[in-house]
Amino acid sequence: MNTDWYDEVTQTGKSQQYNLSIDGGNENTQFRISGGYFDQDAIVRTAGFKRINGGININHKLNEKLSLGTNLLVSQSQQVGPLNSGNFANPILGSLFITPDYAPYDEQGNPNLFSGLYNPVAILAMDQNLNNTLKSIGSVTGTYKILPNFKFTSKFGIDYNNL
Repeated sequence: MNTDWYDEVTQTGKSQQYNLSIDGGNENTQFRISGGYFDQDAIVRTAGFKRINGGININHKLNEKLSLGTNLLVSQSQQVGPLNSGNFANPILGSLFITPDYAPYDEQGNPNLFSGLYNPVAILAMDQNLNNTLKSIGSVTGTYKILPNFKFTSKFGIDYNNL
């Protein structure tokens, strides 16, 4: 047996990101709509991160004195991977210290569970942390022009975070 433990728990990391935005309007109304997608596979096998996000921004001038605006951003993300435990429960750290004469898998193809030792491959298979996050930030704004250089602005906003 000559197991390369570091190779067993790592992979080439890769990521991809796509963004699209559209904006436009006229002298009274301006808008911007945007969206994005991000996907990352980490260097640790079974670890990764995904995010989808979108936003809308609209400003409208009702007359010479009053204008309204709104802004909304929404993001949903998912992160998966092993817990960042200490000692040899960290698969990368464990892979650097375990001797190559142990087999990572048993005869049935399941991760080997050694007595008294941490198998980094078993840690990847069984020690998973999944984190889903939904975040939204929104606001509504009203501005009233009292004098040419004096305005009153009121803003109401919300910040929602669901972990």
